Amino acid sequence: MPSNRHSKGSINSNLKKVVMSSSESDQYVRHNILPEIGIAGQEKLLKSKVGILGAGGLGSPVIQYLTSFGVGHILIVDNDIVESVNLNRQVIHNSERIGMLKSESAQKSAHLLNPNIEILQKSVRVDETNGVEIFQGCDVLVDCCDNHQTRYLISSVGVKLGIPVVTGSVVRWEGHVTVLNYKGGPCYKCLYPTMPAASLNATAKTAGVVGTICGVIGSIEAMEVVKIILDKGEVLSGKMFMFNGLTLMHKIVTTKKRSLECTCCGSSK
Repeated sequence: MPSNRHSKGSINSNLKKVVMSSSESDQYVRHNILPEIGIAGQEKLLKSKVGILGAGGLGSPVIQYLTSFGVGHILIVDNDIVESVNLNRQVIHNSERIGMLKSESAQKSAHLLNPNIEILQKSVRVDETNGVEIFQGCDVLVDCCDNHQTRYLISSVGVKLGIPVVTGSVVRWEGHVTVLNYKGGPCYKCLYPTMPAASLNATAKTAGVVGTICGVIGSIEAMEVVKIILDKGEVLSGKMFMFNGLTLMHKIVTTKKRSLECTCCGSSK
């Protein structure tokens, strides 16, 4: 295990070597035998820091799988509390945690799943004034929120920090995932130059959501994070994965490219 688990700086630049304990080697052995991961890939994961905005329906599987995958440093950010209405889909929480801060509840569950990694939490509302400071030192950000305004915000934070953002969305029986700001790919504002009308911002609260859709989309978000860290496979940059749980139909569509005129990431910013 690295000696500076609690480093506040850039994880990949500060950690030169990772030595896994025997218990960790056992935990990750099914990864280590995969040619795309191996010991070297697992060490990359242990050196990495991922910031997760939202510990709800999408955040639950993202946190659980990145924790079990052995991402060495995870930051969970959410300023909400656990309510009974959350429990149909926010499976990282339970009925005994009602009233607890979601970030604290998620941290507790993640520690139980993997006590060998650093899991930090912040119960704070992210805005234009604090986003960069909160996520400084992260290698990848994961957007698990439920509104367009926050997606623009976390995408902007990723642009300012020069790191990719994996973003997902779920409502009713459907969901989608794409990757922003990755190797010259588009940011959220490239895809949506103007914020969609409020009437188009359907959420779990206003339109409902099937819990298992959160599991599907959140799992794919986590997988994209792992692929980005390992630099393996085809990342959903400039592409969007779309899934319908009622029909089990899924497709990958091409999105807009990065715009030079984008006021967030383009040359005109």
